[in-house]
Amino acid sequence: PKKYIYKNSKKHLQQEANKEYVYGYIVEDLMELGFDQPIGFSEEGEPDSINYGLMSMLVLELVKEQQSEIDALKEKIDKLESN
Repeated sequence: PKKYIYKNSKKHLQQEANKEYVYGYIVEDLMELGFDQPIGFSEEGEPDSINYGLMSMLVLELVKEQQSEIDALKEKIDKLESN
């Protein structure tokens, strides 16, 4: 997450929240990582928003995959140590 100020077209959202800065992810950073499922686009096709609800579901799936890998590696280590 990064600290940022909304672009002029979204400045009203920041003012409504009465915050000097906003904390979150930068759409362009997510796109560079190939993580574009939670990104919303404007009518002009420009990246415009992040669906944090969808993002958290996707991240949870990544965590599950990593846990499976960790479990498999632990099992391998246990087998190697028992030899």
